[in-house]
Amino acid sequence: MTTTMIDQASHTVSVNKYNRPYVDLLKRVLCNSIYGSESDVTDDDIAVCTAALDSIRASKPWVLERYRSLDGQSLAQTLAYTKRSRALHTYVRRPGLDNIEACALDVFASSVPGDFIDAGTLRGGTAILMKGILRAASQEQRKVLVADSFEGLPAPCESDSVFDREIWYAMAAALPQYNLLCLETLDRVKENFVRYDF
Repeated sequence: MTTTMIDQASHTVSVNKYNRPYVDLLKRVLCNSIYGSESDVTDDDIAVCTAALDSIRASKPWVLERYRSLDGQSLAQTLAYTKRSRALHTYVRRPGLDNIEACALDVFASSVPGDFIDAGTLRGGTAILMKGILRAASQEQRKVLVADSFEGLPAPCESDSVFDREIWYAMAAALPQYNLLCLETLDRVKENFVRYDF
């Protein structure tokens, strides 16, 4: 596979210098997929999600009318990536990380000046990936800005989907083993950057 590198003076891309193996390994570590499956679902996960759905069905039966195919197993599979016990640094899955890399390489190839920003960083994983891409492309003069409220997701409003309002957000308290509110601290994000030597 052809790889690329950026000429520091002109910001143009040259072939065969970009450290793609480093970036690929970084993606696998950020997702914690280096040691196994990205979404292991246990019988306990299915039971907990089934109980949460039963609770919604009992209190707001109309909600699940829209999601007839949603059962404990499919919900557990959907939520598996947000499981607090998973030692991952991003909830963005591999195709999304590949897209970030492709966009960065396109920025370099198109000689677009400027810095990168990760808006809504959560654990800092996509910002860490951006820093890694800059390192692999010898573009470390660019900065990666990291933005987050560090207050988690705001409460949903009427314009949000029924799934967001009545299932995802409503289950946050009932399913504390999942980080459904996407809440993380600034200190934890800083620690994650240190772990990756940034």
